[in-house]
Amino acid sequence: MSTDSIALGTPVYTLHNSMVPRAIPLKNSDIFTLLENSSEKSLISRDNSQIKTSPFFSNKAYASQVEIKVDLPSDDENDDDLSSPTVRRQVTEKTSQDDIDADRQSISSQSEENSINRKELHHMVMKHIWKSNYSAPIKKQLSQGGLKVLDVGCGTGAWLDEMSAENPKSTFTGMDINSSGFEIENQHGNAGFFEYNLLDGLPFQDNTFDYVHQSFLNLFLTEKQWKEIVIKELVRVCKPGGYIELFESDLQYINAGEATHTINRFFRSAYKRRGINPVMCTHLVRLLEETKVMTKITVEERLIPLGVRKGLISKMATEGIIKSLQSARDVLSNLMKYSLEEYDNACEIIRREYDEHKTKIPTCRIWAQKISNNNHAT
Repeated sequence: MSTDSIALGTPVYTLHNSMVPRAIPLKNSDIFTLLENSSEKSLISRDNSQIKTSPFFSNKAYASQVEIKVDLPSDDENDDDLSSPTVRRQVTEKTSQDDIDADRQSISSQSEENSINRKELHHMVMKHIWKSNYSAPIKKQLSQGGLKVLDVGCGTGAWLDEMSAENPKSTFTGMDINSSGFEIENQHGNAGFFEYNLLDGLPFQDNTFDYVHQSFLNLFLTEKQWKEIVIKELVRVCKPGGYIELFESDLQYINAGEATHTINRFFRSAYKRRGINPVMCTHLVRLLEETKVMTKITVEERLIPLGVRKGLISKMATEGIIKSLQSARDVLSNLMKYSLEEYDNACEIIRREYDEHKTKIPTCRIWAQKISNNNHAT
């Protein structure tokens, strides 16, 4: 059985059988080089032209203040998919109002001065809410260097760009099905990007990466794909002793008004018809448990307040959700048996309900460590 290899900065990645992805050259480096034993040289682009940036999370919600919720509330639907497995939960300390106000002012000024696109704003806001780019306990290892990090579904590469710049002694690999929106500075020549479909299996050998990061793919993957492909592949390429982190948000509201609750039920129904579980977060915990090789499973949760009266970021969150509802206008209005005018009116009512009911949406980070000889589950 033949294998191919790609040199990415210092580390050399041995590719899984014949699964050779398309390597996208990045600024400031010539890091993608096939070794002599590779038989797929034609798949590696040597063109150093820039890839233009375009928004990736155009219908994702943005964020404002920080609040902590330990257990997500059940929906009135009484769905089986809200059952919660046993898990050790870690609650992050609540952020002060002064921090919130400072973050809001910082984000507002940066947004105006730099014309940050939607995906970059999403990344920046999430970092301000969480006060970090990750929750897994890898800070010391990153500072020491030598870690190999994989970012699955990296979008425009905002997370990858910042992490690689802050940790020049470690190597970062991004992977996404589409490279059209990807562009990073790659200041230290320690980052690279593969264009590849996750559902074809990750194109890396077992136990390749020290840290595997994935974010906001839950509305793009079916529950079957999560169970049969995605979680298994993330675990497979993670080294024993390494960490996996999943950053997601469910289609679920806290303190929803009547119109918000009604339209969300239909929105969730539309996803379910495609096999997508719109409240997948607790199931991700269960899938990690079922691998039998992941330990220290930890869930951290924070809420994003919605409404147009709470400042720039909550307003952006609200507009992001309203735009996603508008993009599904034809499908949802048909399911709800609404005229288009009635549907548009419902969206405006929802916008007002966010302020009236102090509506929030949950975000969660789920991280776990892969068992090694020196690391046993308790």
